[in-house]
Amino acid sequence: MSLIKKLVVLGAAAEAVRRYAKQNPEQVREFGDKAVQFIDKAFRYVDRGAQFVDKAVQFADERTQGKYTGHIDQAKRAVGEFVASAPSLVSARAK
Repeated sequence: MSLIKKLVVLGAAAEAVRRYAKQNPEQVREFGDKAVQFIDKAFRYVDRGAQFVDKAVQFADERTQGKYTGHIDQAKRAVGEFVASAPSLVSARAK
């Protein structure tokens, strides 16, 4: 599909959404509220995941008696970078 056709389809979809929102403002507001609740719940799980990673790091470091601290810290950083690179969650939370 050419770029022009894609833009025309996108414009038509945007116009349909605008008309629907104008005719059904309460339903659109409810949908927005549900989306915000979903995003908040998702971030609670991300926070829990971070807590789990911290506990796992502490456990692994204790079990290995500090022998692999460098490797464990490197793995923790990699997990942190992965979580931070989730653009959809980060941009949604900023709004």
